[in-house]
Amino acid sequence: MSSRVRVARSKFLLFVSALSTCVGLAAVSSSQSGPGKAEPLASSGEAAAISDTGPPVEATVELPTPPPRDPATDAATPPSAAPAAASEPGALPPAEPAAPAVVAPAPPTTPAAPAPPPGPLQPSMPADTIVPLERAALKPILMQAAADNGLPTDLVLAQAWAESSWQDSVVSSAEAVGVLQLTAPTVDFVSRQLLRLDHSLDPLNPADNARMGTRYLRHLLGRTDNDLRQALIAYNQGLGALRRNGPYPEAQRYADRVLALRPMFTTGP
Repeated sequence: MSSRVRVARSKFLLFVSALSTCVGLAAVSSSQSGPGKAEPLASSGEAAAISDTGPPVEATVELPTPPPRDPATDAATPPSAAPAAASEPGALPPAEPAAPAVVAPAPPTTPAAPAPPPGPLQPSMPADTIVPLERAALKPILMQAAADNGLPTDLVLAQAWAESSWQDSVVSSAEAVGVLQLTAPTVDFVSRQLLRLDHSLDPLNPADNARMGTRYLRHLLGRTDNDLRQALIAYNQGLGALRRNGPYPEAQRYADRVLALRPMFTTGP
């Protein structure tokens, strides 16, 4: 190898070594001064100047003076809302107002059709329109008594209306009692002779009275050859008096009235 080449090689190696040393010093300086660009060290003259004059004084910056306010403009401008007060440290933020509950609208309802007016009650018999409500309870009692003794229902209902107007406690001037107007001798006769009881029934009891009256009429029909008008006259006048004296006008009017009332007490459609 020639001397020139060796000299050039030595110079190159010295250059590389010096360059590596500079790079290492720069890295150390950067790590000590923190991130960012390293500040240059002050010279001895600058350090002396800082020591003599004390700490540096901040420069005062003058702000521009705002223009004068126009009173007319101030009056027209609404005042701005005051800034909200700063919340204290640690305070919870104000709760948001709850959203109003959404209520579903009720479905429209269809009004019900008005009920048709009730029609007039169809009476089971024409007399239902004239019999007071408080006396209507006697109707089934009289109908049962008629059936028990084989008599027409309308006949017994009409006779009871002619006798007492279906009043179970009425007493006549002749001391006849109850709905079918039975005297004491008739009560005793029917209870003991016809019904074969060991006691007399109560004429003020509607069921007993209806039982005795219908049984007595059944007996009179048998004594008058089933002549209904004669049997009714004997019911009012007495069978003995009818045979002795003939029919009394009053008893005849009574029998005719019962027969005339029968259509009013005919039951059924």
